[in-house]
Formats: sequence, structure tokens, C-alpha cells
Amino acid sequence: METVKKIVIVDDHDATRVGIFFMISGAPDIEVLRDFSNQKYLFDFLHDETTPNPDIILLDMDFRNESHTEGVEITKKIKNEFNNIEVIIVSANFDNPYFTDEKNDKEKRAGIENSYNIIAEALNAGAKGFIDSKVDGYLKQDIIRGIHCIARGDSYFFNVPVLQTVVEAFLQFAKRKNTKTIAEDNIKTIAEKFNLDEIDLEYLKLLTTGGKVETIANELSLKFNENIPKSERSMIKWINRRQETIAKKLGVLNRVTVILLKAIKVGLIVLE
Repeated sequence: METVKKIVIVDDHDATRVGIFFMISGAPDIEVLRDFSNQKYLFDFLHDETTPNPDIILLDMDFRNESHTEGVEITKKIKNEFNNIEVIIVSANFDNPYFTDEKNDKEKRAGIENSYNIIAEALNAGAKGFIDSKVDGYLKQDIIRGIHCIARGDSYFFNVPVLQTVVEAFLQFAKRKNTKTIAEDNIKTIAEKFNLDEIDLEYLKLLTTGGKVETIANELSLKFNENIPKSERSMIKWINRRQETIAKKLGVLNRVTVILLKAIKVGLIVLE
């Protein structure tokens, strides 16, 4: 039997919080430690040395009378003080591009763009997942699947653990933060400053495509004649080690979004 994952729920709406509690409390490998209506009670609990810390916090992004920024700040605080605790954002304030036909509707397009910004900010703050609580009939399934994915070390976005959509959301946000075009010669100079080699640079470039681990590994292997393991599990381990090394060189947390933001800020990635 898998290790039981300890969960804490934080949501200022009583009905939502209780509903989520009963949705997941029956899962055999999930233990809901507590649920809280605000961050004060949450951090009092986390700082109490007599109580166990959770593995994952399910955090509402939108607190009453506040914008989504409060959820972002809470996520940052959790990750700064308790980096081993992962955060999944659960929010109803989101326009889901998979369930919206926005082609001819400017208002919907604007809503989706704003939603991407919210996700990107949450992920950059350290969250590992984002669940749209408005999708009827899927919330329990999404939350349980999200807990399992993040417990394995993956990210979770909606009902599929995909990197591509996360990267797309993040890059849409990052483009508005840095639109300066940087010459290729400058990129090499900046790379030398951080002791990044050509494989590191190519990996950063491939990250922006949102490609699967296998695709990225194969492209690196072909371009640099690297002896990369062929089995999926070994390939993932090889990529994770490469990513961890790059994160250390850049002096940031080993998170795709955090690595990308740092690479964009210092000029290692050119956004078109």
C-alpha cells in the first residue's frame, strides 16, 4: 500500500472547505489533517511542533474581499518557510481554455489571458498544481489525482499532469515582463557567467516548447551525441539531474517555472 499523504485544506468559504474535506477524506491513501478558513490559523498549525506537517496543502486562490494575490503571497510564504510542503491551488476564478470557445469573443479571450497570468504567478510562487473547481463532476477526481501526481514529483494542471500547458501559461506571463530582444552573442556571454554549457542552453530552449521528457531527452541526445538512457524511468532521472544542475548554476529552486523566469530575466532566453 502506498504511503498515506497528509493533506491540509485552506478555503475561506465554509461550504467549499467542508465539501472538499468529505470528497477526499475517504481515499485510503489520503489523510486530511485539518482545514482552515484563513492563513493565520494555517501558519499557527504549521508552526506548532506538536503536530505533523502536511505533505500537500490545497489552497483557495481567492479569499473573500481580496484579489488572487493573497493566494500567491500565502504560497510564497509556505514555500519560504516549509519548502518540503507542496501547494495545489484550487480556484473557481478561472476561465478554462479547454471548455471555452474564445475565438470570436474578446471578453473571453481577455478572461483566459488573465487566467494564464494567475496560474503563472501561482506557479512562480512555488505551487505545483492548479485545479479549476468550476468543472462540475470532476473536482473530487481532479483533487485525488492531483495529490497522487504531486506526491510522485510531477506537476498537475486541471485533470492532466502536463508540462506544455503550464509552460504556455507561464511564458504568456513572462513575455509581458521582458520583451527585450537579446543577441545570440550576448546569450553565450551570459551563459559563461553562470557556467552553463551548450547542453544546458539547449535544455532551457527546449523547456519553452513544453515538450515531453522523452522528446527533450531524444533531441539532446541527437544534437550532442549524449549517451542518454533509453528507458522512460532512467530518462526522467537523467533529465531531472540535468535540470537540478541548471537550477543550482542559476541559484534558484528546481522548478521549471522558476528556472524559466530566471533564464528570461538574465537574458538566456529570447522571447519572440
